[in-house]
Amino acid sequence: VKADMSPIAFGNPRSASGCLSGKPGNWPDFKLSVQQTADLRLAIETPDRALTAAERVSLELTRLNCIACHERDGVGGPATEQQALFTGGDPNLGNQGRVPPLLTGVGAKLKPEWLRKVLVHGESVRPYLNTRMPKFGADNVERLVEAFADSDRVDAVEIDRVNDAKKAKEDGRKLAGSRGLNCVACHTFRLESAAPIRALDLTTMADRLQEDWFHRYLRNPQRYQPLTIMPNFWPDGQAALKSVQGGNAGKQIDVLWQYLSYGRNVRAPSGIVLEPLPLVVEDEAVMLRRNYQGIGRRGIGVGYPAGINLSFDAGQMRLASIWRGEFIETSPAWRGQGSGAVRILSRDVIKFPVGAAFAILPSADATWPTNQSRQMPGFQFKGYALDKLRRPTFSYEFGGSSITDRLLDLKDRSGRAYFERTLQIDPPIKQLFFRANPEGKRRERPLQIKSGSTATLRPDDMVFDLSGKRELKLEYHW
Repeated sequence: VKADMSPIAFGNPRSASGCLSGKPGNWPDFKLSVQQTADLRLAIETPDRALTAAERVSLELTRLNCIACHERDGVGGPATEQQALFTGGDPNLGNQGRVPPLLTGVGAKLKPEWLRKVLVHGESVRPYLNTRMPKFGADNVERLVEAFADSDRVDAVEIDRVNDAKKAKEDGRKLAGSRGLNCVACHTFRLESAAPIRALDLTTMADRLQEDWFHRYLRNPQRYQPLTIMPNFWPDGQAALKSVQGGNAGKQIDVLWQYLSYGRNVRAPSGIVLEPLPLVVEDEAVMLRRNYQGIGRRGIGVGYPAGINLSFDAGQMRLASIWRGEFIETSPAWRGQGSGAVRILSRDVIKFPVGAAFAILPSADATWPTNQSRQMPGFQFKGYALDKLRRPTFSYEFGGSSITDRLLDLKDRSGRAYFERTLQIDPPIKQLFFRANPEGKRRERPLQIKSGSTATLRPDDMVFDLSGKRELKLEYHW
């Protein structure tokens, strides 16, 4: 075959002579098999003719060994013994996430300009595939673009066009989003995803695909890829969702195409940027036991009706933080596997030191214990009781004594909310000390702690001597 893919004519062909005779002689011995010999004889005896488009494609795919990775019309694809070498970064996609795509009908599927980018420049939209296509150079692959297009011609699809562009964009966005057909459950949008599956990006569809093929494929995805995880939303031409475009399948596919035609220059569909799930506090306190930053999975958050909030560490038996305003954003706790930490809805969070708030010491000047274990030795959390406004009183044990820890949301004369905290120890513990200060240097703290008891002020600590005492009252004022 010449460089222009036209066949080279044989001069005086002799299909039963020389290396094809099966006899030794003054010619090379290529160790040809019976099948190879028969194929060569057939090629020599076949009259010269121009190759069809399908033959040109088949010849080029074989010459460049594209069929080692790609399948077309049932030919090629990874050999059984090489399957394990084809891997991907997203196991949720199955074989589509690790094996290079089918080339069957690719000339009708992809726009010529996109095919050229793929073949000549190595353009790719499948970042999850670990296999990468080699570059053969423009001279070797350029003619494949035309050959694919000639080989895979199909009749045009009659498109049921929606002429109201604004309405088409709105409805297409709805269909793509989580409130419609939920395309974003599997596909990314601007490479962002709120789901574990990250299939082909929606914003590249119109750049790559022929509009006719898009309509054909969505009506019956399994016809083109029998093992695809893509659902059929229009079985037998009937729309599964009736609330968009009157349930007309053709119009629904058209508005989806029109929306995707804007590429990245359009509002993302619902479900890509997840809406927050704030926990709202009204007339009663609200509690949520979850993973809190700086605490871990033993955190307890409490939002109070007065508009102040706290997080409590049930592993270290300490007040972990307090803040004013909105309570918490809970979406990490309810989406995915629910393992994420909830987010405090304030930038002005007052944090308290990690580690034990209680310690048995020889004096108030003694070094405070540095143990910061998640589950503090010597302490045992005993739960909590709720009052009429569902405000908790925490209970825990230490040194053989029972400790109750109650925080109430009150307001001063000017109407500003503050916490009143009451600690009760029964029976009293000798040489028991309590550390009340928040983190940071004393002069920089935006919090005033008031108490009727005397505290020992250390360099950056406020320590109360509770030796033999049954109660300590504190007030936390911003």
